[in-house]
Amino acid sequence: LTRCTWSSAAALGLAPAPADVRPPSGGSVTQGPVTSDGRPVDVRRGSVVDVRPDGGPAVEPTGGAAAGLFGFRTDTQRGRTLAVDSCPAPRSQWWFTGAGAGLDHSSTLVLANVDPGPAVLDLHVLGPDGPVDTVATDGITLAPHSVKRVALSEIAPQTDELALQVSTSRGRVV
Repeated sequence: LTRCTWSSAAALGLAPAPADVRPPSGGSVTQGPVTSDGRPVDVRRGSVVDVRPDGGPAVEPTGGAAAGLFGFRTDTQRGRTLAVDSCPAPRSQWWFTGAGAGLDHSSTLVLANVDPGPAVLDLHVLGPDGPVDTVATDGITLAPHSVKRVALSEIAPQTDELALQVSTSRGRVV
């Protein structure tokens, strides 16, 4: 038998702004679990900083730090990049697959409104047999510059495999 070992390193970067673009100043970046407050990460525009790969999957920027933030993970044994991702742009519709609300597979949807006006949205939940009866998923108002966490076990309990559609009737979310 051979034993496979794998280790990785993670980093966050803040892309430099083009000369004709002035992102807002200030803001902060935190890293941590989705369900709790994260630890501050000191990342400056035009730089990359290492973060702990086990520090949590959620990275939350605010203010000027949200413009141009990206993250990546590398395989430290082979020196290859495993994934690079930037913060997506807000929009009026999103689809997610592979979510769950059961005991063994439970997901949390994290919605952010980065715009100066409120966003009003509906969540449509689909299971293996079609639409799932949900609780309080229409007309959700998300205040400007705010984040809302939705535990799927609270809106569609006991459903292991889900797909979600997020659509706004006003504003945009990410």
